[in-house]
Amino acid sequence: MEEAEMLCDRLGIFVNGRLVCIGNPREITSRFAGFLVFSLTVALDQVPQAKTMVLALSPSATLTYELGGTLKYELPSREVSLSKVFKVMAEAKQALQVVDWGVANATLEEVFI
Repeated sequence: MEEAEMLCDRLGIFVNGRLVCIGNPREITSRFAGFLVFSLTVALDQVPQAKTMVLALSPSATLTYELGGTLKYELPSREVSLSKVFKVMAEAKQALQVVDWGVANATLEEVFI
């Protein structure tokens, strides 16, 4: 999927032998994703507080990855905006020992696989 996203100007997605969408990769991703990918790395002893903070930011957030102090969530676009994420993280840096964080749009692979 990563190659398709980088190399294709236009692509189609088939599900169970039926064409479900066609368009450029960015258009398809934005139409079907419905979520932002949020990653956060904190000190190991602060993971519970970080989880509480993320759920306060977006009650419907889905934890997709956790290892050590690194957490990765899918945040529904209907509940959260980029500006809200930046505001919450500016406040969180004072309360938590944030090592790293990032927010991105979903990739084709995250949407369809």
